[in-house]
Amino acid sequence: MSTVKTPVARLSYAKLFKAEKAGNGKDKYSCMLIFAPGTDLEPLEDLAWETAMDFYGSEKKMPSGVKKKKLAGGSGWPFRDGEDQEGKDGHEEGGIYLNVSTYGTAPKVVRKEGGVLHAVEEDEIKSGDYVKVMLTAKGFKVDGNSGVTFYMGNVLFVKAGDALGGGATD
Repeated sequence: MSTVKTPVARLSYAKLFKAEKAGNGKDKYSCMLIFAPGTDLEPLEDLAWETAMDFYGSEKKMPSGVKKKKLAGGSGWPFRDGEDQEGKDGHEEGGIYLNVSTYGTAPKVVRKEGGVLHAVEEDEIKSGDYVKVMLTAKGFKVDGNSGVTFYMGNVLFVKAGDALGGGATD
């Protein structure tokens, strides 16, 4: 599996330090990454497409939402059109978002100061801040659903932003 670092994104619905129980009973850490209109997502899209080709073997075997790169929930394609979040904090017309997660171990959350990485504590980051995240793409077929998803790796705090929806991380 290949990984890619996202461009700067706005952090929302951040569950980075305290896990929630997923439907499979595993600890799940997650967040939404909101990308401003015009953000170059081509490296992420390329990775998602390559992952789909590897996982399904051919375009013919892919779910239609993946083939068409459909920006809608339930399509199997991981990118979402911000229009379905209209009126919610942090979303702009023409923006794209991703819901990403990881299971088991919490992601490392760090900031860079003077070329040195430092751990970020839970009270130092909130929904609304700006981050870059290492993502790994993976194909899935679960309970009749299939597509491509992104798993979250390390999170790099870039800068503080205005709090979204109360601003709590957990």
